[in-house]
Amino acid sequence: MNTNELRQQLENSPSYRLAYQDPDILNRPESRLLRLQLEYFKTELLLQEHEINSTVIVFGSARVPPPQTAETDILAAIEASESSPDDVELKRKVGQKKKIGELSYYYEEVRR
Repeated sequence: MNTNELRQQLENSPSYRLAYQDPDILNRPESRLLRLQLEYFKTELLLQEHEINSTVIVFGSARVPPPQTAETDILAAIEASESSPDDVELKRKVGQKKKIGELSYYYEEVRR
């Protein structure tokens, strides 16, 4: 193998790529934090380039439902707790659903 072929083989090797150009590294689970940081960084740069005051809003949650759903969940938890007044876990769920219900206000605020 001549020098040019050896050099070409070396340059085509995955270990020769710079980390930021290496999808094998960037797509690893261990690189998730870096990918998230890049998403925020990219957004921040674009906002600044367009002279927009930087604001990041993350909309969506598996835990905070719309107010109507939260109210239904609270009532269902209360009903279940009242049907088994000695069940400590059901009482705890009522408190949990009420706290989530308080946060549902923000669900609508973010949508608006």
